[in-house]
Amino acid sequence: MTRKDKRSPWLLAWNERPYKSRKVKKTEQEILEAKDQGDWFKVAKLKNLLRKVWWGYKRVKRMAKK
Repeated sequence: MTRKDKRSPWLLAWNERPYKSRKVKKTEQEILEAKDQGDWFKVAKLKNLLRKVWWGYKRVKRMAKK
């Protein structure tokens, strides 16, 4: 199985989406606003933040497994 066959690890499955915290939702909203403004540096920074911090997508995936 190659990497292209798998979903990107930071994309959440449908059964994991209800576990998103308010902080994750707020950060995703900031990403959309930065995209609308054309601030792509901020978009990349915020996406990286969601992938790396403990309260981001790592926590959502752990909660969905319980």
